[in-house]
Amino acid sequence: MGVSDARACSGVLVRFLAATVSNIQRELDGRQGFQRDSEEICAQVHYKNILRHDDIRMNIVVIAGGQSGSQLPHYHRHGFDFFVVLRGQGLLHTAEVIDGCVSAKGWQHRRLEADDSYGVSPNQAHFIQNVSKEDFVFLNVSPAEHMATDYFVLDGVDLEGFKVA
Repeated sequence: MGVSDARACSGVLVRFLAATVSNIQRELDGRQGFQRDSEEICAQVHYKNILRHDDIRMNIVVIAGGQSGSQLPHYHRHGFDFFVVLRGQGLLHTAEVIDGCVSAKGWQHRRLEADDSYGVSPNQAHFIQNVSKEDFVFLNVSPAEHMATDYFVLDGVDLEGFKVA
């Protein structure tokens, strides 16, 4: 992708977001059209696709507050993930994956709050945990077929060690 293509893509994204902020807030407040995520633990995780363009999709994801819940630890071999936090507080847990296992470096932890953004590279295990009483809400941009064909759950991760008191 050239610089002019990136600028054009960025411009489309900015115009889209500016035009839909009020719709996003209304949909969040009423959970209109959200689906429940089947890949979750200890929390209600809902998402809604708000943009699909060529091979990219953007979802709004809500992890319900007050439950200290999270997604399942997972990774993608080929796809990237980019996230922008809209509301709430959470923790992002990441680890390098080698041959389907977490590397010897172990897990890294990063606190997240509104206006934070972060990217997750291929072969980087990750999961998000809500650590507040309010909903944790974020935008997720990733390849369109990401969840269907490039989603690998890590077995044997002791999630009790990630619990927040």
